[in-house]
Amino acid sequence: MAKTAYISDGPTLDGAVKVSGNGPGQASSSQTAMPTGAVTGSSASGQSQLEDATTGSMPVVNTLTVETNQDGTIGIKTTVADAMPETGPGASSRNGSASASTGSVSSVGVQTGWVQVGNGYKYYKEDGSGYKTGWHYEYNADGSKIWYYFDEKPDTKEWMATGWRRIVNGAGVLCWYHFRVDGKMSRYWECLDGWWYYFEPRDDAGYLVSDWYILNNEYYYFNTDDDKGYMQIDWLKIRGKWYYFHKTDEKRGMMAHDFLMRHTDGNLYYLQEKSDGSMAVNKTIKDPATGIVYDADEDGVCREVIGSGRDVFIPEVVTGKINGKAITLNPRENNWGYAGKGKYPEGVQKDSYGRYKIAIGPKIVNPNYPDQGKIWTDYDGLKKGILIDVVLEKKNGGEKKIIECVVVDFKAHTYNKYPDGHEKNNLGSGYMNIENGILQTGISYPKSWNAGQSLALAPNNVSGNVIEFAGHKVDFIVSEYRLVKLIVKD
Repeated sequence: MAKTAYISDGPTLDGAVKVSGNGPGQASSSQTAMPTGAVTGSSASGQSQLEDATTGSMPVVNTLTVETNQDGTIGIKTTVADAMPETGPGASSRNGSASASTGSVSSVGVQTGWVQVGNGYKYYKEDGSGYKTGWHYEYNADGSKIWYYFDEKPDTKEWMATGWRRIVNGAGVLCWYHFRVDGKMSRYWECLDGWWYYFEPRDDAGYLVSDWYILNNEYYYFNTDDDKGYMQIDWLKIRGKWYYFHKTDEKRGMMAHDFLMRHTDGNLYYLQEKSDGSMAVNKTIKDPATGIVYDADEDGVCREVIGSGRDVFIPEVVTGKINGKAITLNPRENNWGYAGKGKYPEGVQKDSYGRYKIAIGPKIVNPNYPDQGKIWTDYDGLKKGILIDVVLEKKNGGEKKIIECVVVDFKAHTYNKYPDGHEKNNLGSGYMNIENGILQTGISYPKSWNAGQSLALAPNNVSGNVIEFAGHKVDFIVSEYRLVKLIVKD
């Protein structure tokens, strides 16, 4: 039976897998390389032909008897039982290599085919020369082959194999195979004793795969530390490089790639593009999901490069009119930021990483925020926790300063027209020549809580403020700096 390597689809994995590897910084004994130019392809059928090998019952086939023929010779015959399948145990067709119709008589007067001997099965050759050893196949109703193996070792010779066997394949390579309780050779995915294995399905190869393997254009790794190659999940070190294999059901066993992940040690690690997949070390990487740039150190720990992300530039000048009074704002030069009041706590407010807590216009975080939004946190696309680097320049001397901030609130008075569907619309009129949701205009969003109050139009709040610190104090002199830009890490 030829054994050729191919790639094929497998069923959804929904069983337990043996776990190995403890993550970056932990040693592993596996030293196997990802091959160059891995074999690719697709199977004729993407569906698994698995059957439950743990619950299937063995059918009753034949019993062996020895009788004297009319010519005085001794003949071996089988008795057909009521539960006799058409061919071998669990098979659905009579045809196949070296198989015979049950109950047929050979030229030497011997009953041939499947025979139950005690609790096991054998197959008597069609030529009557004895029991078969080695490979044997029959056909499914769809024309696919069912492979069986009859042992050749002295202690189990001629018996139909079940469970694990090491067999030399057609290429002369000693390989692991698995046979279910009904004798059928395993193909595709099998979950055995809680560990997932994959058996090469194409060309009826059937051998257990190990090392790197591609399924559905994704890399998997099957253990090579011992004789049998179970599918790897979690962290694994291979030839001095760390890899991560997903543990979630929908991606279980797939090699992570193009993926920034936070490990249980609290650090970030980056798994590189699919052509490599290893954990990045000693290099600068860009997270494809956010555009944020990180430096990965020699241990793979990624630290954000301050000043990377989506740039937002605020206009130098904004004009408008509130209740007939012309307004000119210089939001980058004056009042770009101030310490909050009212609902915010006393003192300087920072998170555990030292980032300033701030409130900001909704469209700085979400450029597509709707004009009818309610300015509710975690609603209409507004999320707390977005990180923003604020790039400042000292007015006297031009020295640059970057302050790291985290968004904890959103500013409702950043709309550009009043009235414009406001519930309370008798407070005058106003407009500002700037996109909604960017800076403090004194006009509330029409559907925000403020729109139904006397603050729907607040001439005293037309400040051009971009950032409101969510505390009553700031630990540097805001007025000494001008705003250059915001870098949003969304």
